[in-house]
Amino acid sequence: MTTQHIPAIGQPWPGQGGTYAGIMRGAPGLPDRHLIVPTAASAPLGRLAWGAYGENEPNAVSEWDGQANTRALLASKHAHPAAEACAGLKIDGHSDFYLPSRRELLLCCANVPELFDTAWYWSSTQHSRNGAFVQGFEHGNSFWNDEDLEHRVRACRGFTLEPLTTSAEGGEIKNSRISLELEPAEAVHLAELLRASIAKTPRRRA
Repeated sequence: MTTQHIPAIGQPWPGQGGTYAGIMRGAPGLPDRHLIVPTAASAPLGRLAWGAYGENEPNAVSEWDGQANTRALLASKHAHPAAEACAGLKIDGHSDFYLPSRRELLLCCANVPELFDTAWYWSSTQHSRNGAFVQGFEHGNSFWNDEDLEHRVRACRGFTLEPLTTSAEGGEIKNSRISLELEPAEAVHLAELLRASIAKTPRRRA
């Protein structure tokens, strides 16, 4: 098993397609996610229009989930150049890049502004039939603009934070994405603590 360690914010995450931007809070009812900003030479996508000015995209209004917004825009009968460019990226074997949501861009502005130019960037979050949200990386402003205008475009990708398992095999507490390297005795002790904690957790009635 290949051990992966969560890097510090602003550092590359090998094999994940770019630089770690931090933990993005999930939409209500959905889990939180690690957010990655690609840094390969193909990552900056230039200036593009959001597209479909004057058309409602009712499934692309999430402020939290850019991946869901992007899927909706790709499924639309209208052209959406910014979302299409992001979805077309392939880096480190990953092809699940998307146009980030409004709040995902806010997280990027707070944590990794150095990866962006001091300009306006499109989000995948529609504001109205004529406008979608943009994020400024000079002063941190979040606003909306007409969808037929061209702004900078930068993709991201995210993956879900998975629960820690309690396997102590081989001196590790294992997870499909993350593992902690421990001495065998430490791993067994931590696994026992986790099992005890789970056993004490009150269960809700069905």
